[in-house]
Amino acid sequence: MSKISLEAVITDKGLLKPKEHLKIKNIFRARGWVGKSVILEVSKYYRNRTNRQNRYIWGVMVPIIQRWILETQGEKVTKDQAYMYLRMGVLEEKPVITEIAGTEVITFESKRFSRMNTKEFSEAIEEVIAIMAERGCVIPLPNEENLITDFL
Repeated sequence: MSKISLEAVITDKGLLKPKEHLKIKNIFRARGWVGKSVILEVSKYYRNRTNRQNRYIWGVMVPIIQRWILETQGEKVTKDQAYMYLRMGVLEEKPVITEIAGTEVITFESKRFSRMNTKEFSEAIEEVIAIMAERGCVIPLPNEENLITDFL
């Protein structure tokens, strides 16, 4: 059986008020669900990190950090190395090394950017921008005009 995820608000009277209820009605009708019993599962809604936020990290922050490391340390680093510097050197995430079937595996206990909701992501970005500014690396705030080519 297929699933549909719908965004709704619970009113102060305890009623579910779906957003875009007219579209929902058409979806139920098209699937032949009108008049049928369904299972309703409810969870608190969190906005996941957006593609725009992901592009901001990899298209703006990481290249600026790469350039800053080259200018201040004389080291040319890859995007992955700059990203790991961001996680470990700026956000102070600690790697956890475990052995699995004879191989050392490195993981992090903290929440990855990709697992953050939009609020957590925004807070982490603000922290990175502030810390890097203290180190002399200016990273612009995210906005709609940030283009990868602006920072290459």
